[in-house]
Amino acid sequence: TLTNQYGCDSVIFLELPELPAPVVEVDTAMRIEQGSNHVFDVSGNPAYSYNWSPSEALSCSNCMSPELGAGNYPAVIELSVTDTLGCSSIYTLRPEYICTPYLPNAFSPNADGRNDTFFPFVVCPNSAYTLQVFDRWGNLVFESSESNLEWDGQINGKAAPIGVYVYVVQLETAFSREAFYGELNLVR
Repeated sequence: TLTNQYGCDSVIFLELPELPAPVVEVDTAMRIEQGSNHVFDVSGNPAYSYNWSPSEALSCSNCMSPELGAGNYPAVIELSVTDTLGCSSIYTLRPEYICTPYLPNAFSPNADGRNDTFFPFVVCPNSAYTLQVFDRWGNLVFESSESNLEWDGQINGKAAPIGVYVYVVQLETAFSREAFYGELNLVR
C-alpha cells in the first residue's frame, strides 16, 4: 500500500515467481557394507555448493561426492545443496549398514597348510556370532560362538568324510541380525 503526498492510497499487487529449489539425484535409501568405504553418487550441477554432515565421518564436507570411511556409521547423513541464486534443498539419507561375511564353499583339511579349516571371514564388528555345520543327514557336526574358532574337518576327533555339508552363520552387529546359509564341500 502506497500513500502519495495528497493522502491518497494505492494498492499495487506484484506477482513474484517462486524460484525453483536446486535438484540433484542422490540415493537417499542405500545399503552400505560395513568395513568398507562408500562413495556417495550425486548427479547435479557442479556450480551448486554442497554441504554434507556429519563432516567428521566423510572425506570432505563441501564436495559433490564424498567418501564415507570404513568404521563410520552415522544414522543420518544430510546433504544441503545451494544454487547460484541462494536457493537451497536438503536431502536426508538414512543408510542401512549391512555385514556380509565371506563364506568359502570348499575346504581341504589335509594338513598341507592351505584351506585346512573352514570359517566365515567377518570384517565388521559383531556382538553375537554362531557357526553351525551339519552333515547331509542334518546332524550337527560343529558349533562355535567364537569367531576365531574354525572347523578343522574333524567329527568327534576323527576325520569327517568327504562330501557336502551345510553351514549356518548367525551374525549380530550394532545395526542388524542376519543368518547366512550355504553348502560347504569337504575335499581331501
